[in-house]
Amino acid sequence: MTEHHARGDTHRRRTRFAAVAVLAVVASVLTGSLIGSGRAAAQPPNTFIARAVPGAQASERTTGVPAAVTIAQAAWESAWGDAAPGNNFFGIKCTSPNDPGPNGTGCTRRKTTECDPTCHPAYAYFRDYASPEGSFKDHGEFLRDNKRYATAFRYTNDPDRFITEVARAGYATDPNYAKNIIGIMRSHNLYQYDVGGGGGTPPPPAKQDTTLAYTGAKHVANGAAATLSAVLTTKSGSAIDGRTVSFALGTGNGAQSCTAKTDGKGTASCVVRSVRQPLTADATVPVKATFGGDDRYAASSTNATVRLTYATGRAYGLSLSAGLPGLSVRLVPQPDTGAVRTADPTARHARCTATLDLAVAHAHAVCPTVTTATGTATATTTVSDVTVGLKDLPLVQISAVRATATARCDGTTGSATVHVTVGGVPVHVSTGPNSTVDLGDGLRLVVDEQVRGDGGLTVNAVHLTAASGAVDLVVGSATAAMHNCS
Repeated sequence: MTEHHARGDTHRRRTRFAAVAVLAVVASVLTGSLIGSGRAAAQPPNTFIARAVPGAQASERTTGVPAAVTIAQAAWESAWGDAAPGNNFFGIKCTSPNDPGPNGTGCTRRKTTECDPTCHPAYAYFRDYASPEGSFKDHGEFLRDNKRYATAFRYTNDPDRFITEVARAGYATDPNYAKNIIGIMRSHNLYQYDVGGGGGTPPPPAKQDTTLAYTGAKHVANGAAATLSAVLTTKSGSAIDGRTVSFALGTGNGAQSCTAKTDGKGTASCVVRSVRQPLTADATVPVKATFGGDDRYAASSTNATVRLTYATGRAYGLSLSAGLPGLSVRLVPQPDTGAVRTADPTARHARCTATLDLAVAHAHAVCPTVTTATGTATATTTVSDVTVGLKDLPLVQISAVRATATARCDGTTGSATVHVTVGGVPVHVSTGPNSTVDLGDGLRLVVDEQVRGDGGLTVNAVHLTAASGAVDLVVGSATAAMHNCS
């Protein structure tokens, strides 16, 4: 809402008929139709402008206020002349009921709204003028003679900056006042009427704000292609066609980029042929899409995060826990690849152990390995033979051990092969996972033990327990898992 000043009056007040003008001109700008207020039909913009030019230019010559600004303010505040009683296009008040100022012809009492600070109905005396030229001159002198607007007069050759400084100095309470005036100046090329050096060429039209929304891949895998895409629209949601959008996967020197033009739906899509990104603690990769802007649309960008597919795995030969009278043994897994976590093709080998001599078991040629490729992790452990001897229990011999766990993004598989003899007698083991053999006297074997969890699979070739769990031996363990596949 515009605030209008009476000369000598230190209080700024909003007028009712100016408020009506503002609302009416909004409708005019939006619909392009003529406006009526019950008094007289508003003039078509071209007619209004043609009649306003002489007075606005005369005001510019004497006050310095750009003619473009005067015409646009008059149009905005009077709804193209529909709300300008007494030729008062700017709602300027009389300093007293009988003082219309040097440019007015009289004062008329009119209903208005006063805000000090709360708003309430009131009556005030407004200046009347013999012609629009008198109102334009009064408006120009008001701005020129009021010190608060001094900064604006540094920019008399730049109408946009001039009205911006006028609004910033407190001319209007509406935060969009300057934007509205500039919109009128640009849409009707009012700059051509300036006489003070404006050149007659309007600034480029205001750029439309834009929005980018990332719509591409939610997860990527090193060594595989990744499709990055985004939708470019105006703030109102209209698709923007034929504009270039740039994408960056990753950051710094490791960023991978591609570009694409938007289609009729505002979508730009391009492909990074082979992803190469580091595996971070949270296994994510930043993505940025950028539209650089052009003469019609403002620049915009968006940031997103995609998940990086990665593998984990582990393989080891033996682990043992024994708590018997006179015998307490705890063997951490060995040989052991340790935990493997990678997003790249790799292989982790633990050095093969020729012989393991434990209190209750002896093993030979133990070799664990974990290998990964794009979208796949495989863990394998082989053991030549293991002999388990427990007091008061038959000798257990396990040979030709091989445990394998494989994980892919579409699932996991596992298998184990093993030959078992107890007391020199071969033991028949059913094929298939988790085959249990109860040998009596508390001795129990689980062959091809498979345990699923956390997106992966653990395969233990043989899991031996005895003495009600006091002895726990794992022979040949392999674990593999894939993460962030979807």
